[in-house]
Amino acid sequence: MSTLPPSPFARPSALLLLPANGFFAAFTLILALLLDILPWGQLPAVPQWSAVVLSFWGVQQPRLVGFGWAFTLGLILDVHAGAVLGEQALGFLVITFGAVALHRRLPAFGLFGQMLHVIALLLLAQACRVVLRLSLGAEFPGWWIFLSPMTSGLFWPLLAPLLLAPQRRTLAFDDTRPL
Repeated sequence: MSTLPPSPFARPSALLLLPANGFFAAFTLILALLLDILPWGQLPAVPQWSAVVLSFWGVQQPRLVGFGWAFTLGLILDVHAGAVLGEQALGFLVITFGAVALHRRLPAFGLFGQMLHVIALLLLAQACRVVLRLSLGAEFPGWWIFLSPMTSGLFWPLLAPLLLAPQRRTLAFDDTRPL
C-alpha cells in the first residue's frame, strides 16, 4: 500500500524541506545589502531588503543566520548612510531577536499572517531606531519614516516562497523511500 505524494498546494510548513545552503543564505543577504546600498535605498517608501531577508532567515534557519550577520549588515548600512554608528545595527538585532523568538510559531500561519507578524517586527525595529535618534537629541523625522517597514513587510508573501524554493523537496514520489 503506497501513500499519496504531498500536494503541491499544501501549506509550506506541511512539506519537508532540505537543509538550507549557507552559501545561498549568504548570497541572498549580500544581494539584499546591495539593493539597500543603491542610491534610492534611503527614500521613505523603499523597502529595507536586508531587514526582510534577515527576518526570513531568522525564522527559517536561526542557527545559520543570526546576530552576527545582523550586526555586521547593520554596521555596513550605518557607515553607508552616515548615521549614528550602531543605529541600523540595533534595528537589525531587534528584527533578528524577534524572528528567532517566532521561528517555531510563525511557519504555522499562512503567508498573510506571517506578513502581519513581520510588519509588526519591522515597525518595532524602526520605532527603536527613532527612539535612539530622539534620545540623542535629533528632531522627530515624521511619520513617513514608518512607510519603509510597511512596504518591506508587504513583500513578505512574494519573497518568502522565493527564498524557500531551493529547500523544497522534489514532488516526485518514490515507493522505496520513506521520506
